[in-house]
Amino acid sequence: MRGLSMAALVGMLTAGLGCSGDLPDVSDVEKLRVLAVCADPPELSDPGESTLRALVAGETGDVVYHWELCLLGGDPTMGFECRDEDARIDLGSAVEPTVPIPDLDPILAAAEAAGYTIDIEDGVDVQVKVTVTDGSDIRAEAIKQLRISRKSDQNSNPALTGLDVDGVDWPADQGIVVRLGQEVTLLPHADEARLQRYDDQGVEVQEEALYSWFAETGSFQKDRSSGEFPDNTWVAPTRDELDDRVPPFEIGLWLVLRDRRGGCDWTQRRIRVVEGLPQAGAPAP
Repeated sequence: MRGLSMAALVGMLTAGLGCSGDLPDVSDVEKLRVLAVCADPPELSDPGESTLRALVAGETGDVVYHWELCLLGGDPTMGFECRDEDARIDLGSAVEPTVPIPDLDPILAAAEAAGYTIDIEDGVDVQVKVTVTDGSDIRAEAIKQLRISRKSDQNSNPALTGLDVDGVDWPADQGIVVRLGQEVTLLPHADEARLQRYDDQGVEVQEEALYSWFAETGSFQKDRSSGEFPDNTWVAPTRDELDDRVPPFEIGLWLVLRDRRGGCDWTQRRIRVVEGLPQAGAPAP
């Protein structure tokens, strides 16, 4: 890489630690959105590679992807600020691209020559941006921070193992039927064995499952749940809230699991909203 400026090196050092692809705590999906970006693995050594996938919702047509990587990113809250164009890599339009991470030693050497010390053992972050379109005038973007380190306890993704609705298992390949205004209780399940213990500046810390909830209509009791209270309630829309929609109709519900260290997983479900009681024999909560 050429032209590594001091600002670019500082940008690499101060890049945010989380996944800035996280959206605000707004659970309504009213238009095209990227709800999450996951990397497998979410933390890796250099050189190495990771596979990306994006959870896209609210699309009205075929989704087209465009991915970019920046090895010298700035503050992710300021957007995709690549501090050096030589560090920007076009990853193309694959649905799930592979991110190549080169040997970072030349970058570390340039940083030290500029008077900075970077401990790759602790880790640095690179930025990935995905832009999606669906044939309409809307485009959506998200930025993912990908951790690069040489630690022995690198992070791996957590895993969702199930979702209950009113105390009954809700398989991913089955929808449910609810009536207007009906309330259901949702309880997610994560694989506890995949929630790692790790060293945080000399203190052993246990990962915690953090759940983010999204739906095309209706309302959640809370946008996020975690810890001892991972459950949530969702209330189907009432007739006054329908606008121009007429039952019966189907909507999507999405659940994203994060571990606060860049790891994530997700699942999605379909709900059929009807005027009155579900028909006999229809799957119901």
